[in-house]
Amino acid sequence: MSTVNHTMLDYEVPEFQNIILELVATDKNNSEFVGVATLYIDLINWNDELPIFEETAYHVTFQETVEKDFFVGTVLATDRDIDDKVVHSLMGNAGDLLRIDEESGNIYVKVDDAFDYHRQNILFVQIRADDTLITLDRSTHTTTTQLVIQLEDVNNTPPTLRLPRASPSVEENVPEGYVVEENLRATDPDTTAHLVFEINWDESWATKQGRPTHEDEYHDCVTIKTEYVDGNMGSAIGIIEVREIRPNVTIDFEEFEVLYLSIRVRDLNTVYGDDYDEAIFTVNIIDMNDNAPIFSEGTLDQSMRVREVSATGTVIGSVLATDIDGPLYNNVHYSIQPINDTPDGLVKIDLISGQLTVDADEAIDADVPPRHYLYYEVTASDRCLEEECPPDPMYFNTTGYMKIEILDTNNKFPEEQTDLFRTVVPVWENVTSGYEIEQIFASDLDRDDLYHQVRYQINYAWNPRLRAFFDIDLDTGMLFVNYTTDEVLDRDRGEPTHTIFVNLIDNFFTAGDGRRNQNTTTIEIILLDVNDNAPELPDDLSWSISEGLLEGELVDPIIFAPDIDEPGTDNSRVGYSVLNMTTTRDIDLPILFDTYLIEREDGNRARLRTTQALRGYWGTHMVHIKAFDHGEEPLHTDMWCPVEIRPYNFHDPVFVFPRPGATIRFARERSMANNLLITADGNVLERLSATDEDGLHAGSVTFSIFGDAAAIEHFTITNDGENSATLLLSKVPDDDVTEFQITIRATDGGTEPHSRHTDSTIRALFVTTLGEPIFDEDSITVPFTEGPIGLEESHQLPLAEDPKNYGCTDDCNDIFYRIAGGTTSEYFHLDPVNNLLSLARELDQEQLRTHTIVIAASNSPTGSGTPLDGTTLTVIVNVIEVNPRPVFERKLYTAGISVLDTIQRELLTVQAHHSLGDTITYAIDMDSMEMDSSLSAVAGAAFLLHPSTGVLTLNMQPTANMHGMFQFDVIATDTANETGRARVQIFLISTQNRVVFVFDNTLDEVVNYTDFIAEIFSAAFQMTCNIDQVLPASDDNGIATDKTEVRAHFIRDNLPVPAEEIEPLRSDTLLLQQIQMRLNERSLVLQDLSTGPGSIVDNAAQITVYVLAALSALLAFLCIVILITFICKTRALNRRMKAMSLTKFGSVDSGLNRMGLAPGTNKHTAEGSNPIYNETIKAPDFDAISDMSNDSDLIGIEDLPQFGNDYFPPGDNNSQQGIIADQDAVSTHRNNFGFKTSPFSSEFTNKNFGR
Repeated sequence: MSTVNHTMLDYEVPEFQNIILELVATDKNNSEFVGVATLYIDLINWNDELPIFEETAYHVTFQETVEKDFFVGTVLATDRDIDDKVVHSLMGNAGDLLRIDEESGNIYVKVDDAFDYHRQNILFVQIRADDTLITLDRSTHTTTTQLVIQLEDVNNTPPTLRLPRASPSVEENVPEGYVVEENLRATDPDTTAHLVFEINWDESWATKQGRPTHEDEYHDCVTIKTEYVDGNMGSAIGIIEVREIRPNVTIDFEEFEVLYLSIRVRDLNTVYGDDYDEAIFTVNIIDMNDNAPIFSEGTLDQSMRVREVSATGTVIGSVLATDIDGPLYNNVHYSIQPINDTPDGLVKIDLISGQLTVDADEAIDADVPPRHYLYYEVTASDRCLEEECPPDPMYFNTTGYMKIEILDTNNKFPEEQTDLFRTVVPVWENVTSGYEIEQIFASDLDRDDLYHQVRYQINYAWNPRLRAFFDIDLDTGMLFVNYTTDEVLDRDRGEPTHTIFVNLIDNFFTAGDGRRNQNTTTIEIILLDVNDNAPELPDDLSWSISEGLLEGELVDPIIFAPDIDEPGTDNSRVGYSVLNMTTTRDIDLPILFDTYLIEREDGNRARLRTTQALRGYWGTHMVHIKAFDHGEEPLHTDMWCPVEIRPYNFHDPVFVFPRPGATIRFARERSMANNLLITADGNVLERLSATDEDGLHAGSVTFSIFGDAAAIEHFTITNDGENSATLLLSKVPDDDVTEFQITIRATDGGTEPHSRHTDSTIRALFVTTLGEPIFDEDSITVPFTEGPIGLEESHQLPLAEDPKNYGCTDDCNDIFYRIAGGTTSEYFHLDPVNNLLSLARELDQEQLRTHTIVIAASNSPTGSGTPLDGTTLTVIVNVIEVNPRPVFERKLYTAGISVLDTIQRELLTVQAHHSLGDTITYAIDMDSMEMDSSLSAVAGAAFLLHPSTGVLTLNMQPTANMHGMFQFDVIATDTANETGRARVQIFLISTQNRVVFVFDNTLDEVVNYTDFIAEIFSAAFQMTCNIDQVLPASDDNGIATDKTEVRAHFIRDNLPVPAEEIEPLRSDTLLLQQIQMRLNERSLVLQDLSTGPGSIVDNAAQITVYVLAALSALLAFLCIVILITFICKTRALNRRMKAMSLTKFGSVDSGLNRMGLAPGTNKHTAEGSNPIYNETIKAPDFDAISDMSNDSDLIGIEDLPQFGNDYFPPGDNNSQQGIIADQDAVSTHRNNFGFKTSPFSSEFTNKNFGR
């Protein structure tokens, strides 16, 4: 029996719970035989229905502020299975916020404050429904649905206030509406927020210097406005503006300097909770200068006094002004200005303290003009000083007025009034007593009467004799004659004048301050004279004079006959005269003198004056002198006086021989010490001689050598005749001394006025009388232009000097010049007298660039024979082109480079010469560059040519793939832009082209002759030799020796020659001998040559190299073996490690070990929850590699009950609960996959793997 449609068997349909079937059995052979039986079928209830939710998703809406146990809604699933019960649960972390009744599906809020609209306004809750009917081995069913919770925003979040980091500063007295701060920001996440800024004045305060300020001074001094960002009332900006608290009063620094505002932002739509946020906002007040200084009461009215002529710095008093502004503007500075004709500079005031002191020292004067007070304008200013702060246009000045009383002192001295009396008074001598001479007047400038009354006294202490002649009235100042002794006023025998000092005294009786000042005036009394005295001649008057005086000359000493009568009058004015003369000589002696009057204030004087020249009147004579005055009754005195006339030396000696400035040439060969001098013409030197017209001893002349030390050493004079002498040679001069300057002095014997002499300086020359003319120079270079132009040119050649003509002025030896040699002398013509060189034929520069001729000098016009040394001049004639240009020394320059060369290596040096010696500049012609295709990439910058030296250097690094050569032109340019060209070839060579020559010379010796060596090798090997390097050679140990290596290569047919072609030439001894002979010209010794890249090594060194090469090869082989062994061993160890390692589940591909709170999440993202990497969890020891061994731990694992289809695992209560979250199965949404646990956990074997 079987079912036809098993789906119709539904236990949930009551009709199918008990089924009664009637079974009929019919015999197939006889249909009449029928058997009937009743079959009762009881249908067994089977859990074959899934729990079903009425909706696929549920939606609820409620406020975010619901409390605990708030009913959210009902999410109920039903199951058609009879006797089946559905259990509801929440999935994920929804259980932290909600709870659900398992049976009814009612959902309630689990905790208070579970939701926050601003944190998440929509929640998705997964609800799971599991049936519980278990029939046979049928498992239960699970269904899920989703509950969407839409939260309603409730205004319960207080706003957030944010203040700026920095506190603003605002100046005081800013106008109303001034913005203090506009960056106060507040936000409220509530969607219905309505923010408003306000100031809580009850919690605000202000301070002044740390002390609280009364609230009336700052309340409502600012206000705050609210503005919204983009119209959003939940985002507001607060703007603080200034307000007036009283008319024209806003913020006053003098009342407070710091304002602490309690800023509050309030949400007007807050439902419950705090509706505001509050913070203290600090505003710093900047002080401004808005108050003027004020003088303290009575400070300007106080009584101040100062004594006149007080010293500087004397304190008078002080003033005080205050300013209520802040510290920056309350510093009061004081100044004063004199007014009412008060002079400047008398009083000063301290800028800071206001103290009044005397300024100029002793400048305060109460007397001139009379002054009782000083008047001043005092200014108190709060302006900041320039050295303390920058200029501030805002400041206040307060002005006040004050006066200072001046106290008079007796500080003025009496002054004489010379306009009212005579200071010089004439009085006749012998005047009678009581005679009034003069009244003296004086005044005193002191202001007070007490101090300006003057009285008079004669100061007898200065001259006590005045007491015998003069007296003065104390009050009137009248001076009169008063004889107190027998003496009278006498001008001649006594004092002709009397100086009287009169004391002028104020405050004579020391009243007042007791000070008494005194001054002095002087009266000069001049006594008038009477003529009663005659002149007095001196007793010892005499003269001694020279014969050389001429007519009209004055003679000393002066004649003075004093007259004691009044000087300057006829009574004392003396005259003189000569009455007669006598002599002891037997000659007619005229009167040789008269008197010459000398008028002087202290008495006339006289001198004798010659009436004619005194020459010839020598001797001793007597003269009669008379002295007389010019009074009304003249008086005189006379006397005879002696006169001596001394002889006089009138003339200088005059040389006869030698004449001054003469040149005397002496024959050196005939010079002998202490002998006569022989001149160059063979004669004995003439005697020295001179004349003198003076007689007696004044006319006797002697000779001497004067001045030059060398002349004194070599010459001497013998005075052996009358006014004549002999010049002798005392010492023969050295050969290098040829000239002396001899000064001969002729001196006479005169003594009056002195001995006279005459100097004659002559030039003494010691010359040779033998020899030929010689040149100062050995050679000279002159240019001549080729072609016809050169025929018009000439050059003055240096002239020869004839030593025989040294110092000669007449009758000298003539010098003649001739061309004495030269390879091309026929081209030139020489002037035999002037040594002027010119061309006889045209020159050709291409034929010969340089000509050399020899010029000879002699005294014979027909000189012949071989010239002596020094008598010839070698003339090098450079042939100049018509258009001169640089010419290279070579047409072709070659060099080689290899991969071993480095950048900046010097390859070669190009050299060009110029017929005019002009400056030459070198450059590479890049347009002429030719190269192999392998060199084209570096051709533009391969070489550098120094513009001045012509050194070509390598500017690139050659590589192995380069070959061929570079070819290019080098251009030489002079200053006239004329050019010359040369070809340069640079070959790429290798070590196979390198030849090494070893020289037994030092490095410096070889470097100096590199061009010479290259020339020899090129000629010997018939190839172009290029020297690459010159290096010091080294021995087998690498130590440098005194030998030198020359590394070179050879070029043939523009191709480098392999070194192997040079090697056979080593055996050509004849060739090597020829090379060595040429090298010997420069003392170069070629030791050997080698075709290797380095130094020559012997056989022992080669064997060492081979041994080292074999050892290197063996070492390389051993390294390869070790490397292969290491690789094989490593691979074997890796296989063993892989076999022993645990299988790692949970890879991205497997999808295992993924158990999260929501589908698609990994539950092991929390650190320490993955058992694969958690060493604290001991994993089961599963055999992962023994797939063939009978000892495998996995054998028979399939027989465990956990692998049975009817196995239901127990609840999870193991240690894994501390690591992973809720282990409840998540909804599969009718899919066919699930999340499994780690195979290394104990749950692995307890899980139901079937559904």
